Amino acid sequence: MEDRTFKLGQGEAVVYPADTLHRVESVTEGVRLAITGWATNWVRDPRQRDILFDLWQALRRAEAAGDGKTGAARFQNALEPSADAGRMTRAGGSV
Repeated sequence: MEDRTFKLGQGEAVVYPADTLHRVESVTEGVRLAITGWATNWVRDPRQRDILFDLWQALRRAEAAGDGKTGAARFQNALEPSADAGRMTRAGGSV
């Protein structure tokens, strides 16, 4: 588990997944105000969300690429993460 420290300025916030263990240090000066909220995901499994995000990024890169590759070559590179998603789905997960 990675241990990270944040010292925030006034009006700043940290957003993290609900399954992340965290601790808060004591306030040594001033007042701490906090707000709690949540968001839901359509894809429950974080690994599957990562794969879908990678696919989305790859498609955006393929659209923006000016590297001389053909559209087919760029799109093939973009589809590599979708193969991972397919393997996970066949292994019992759902995307």
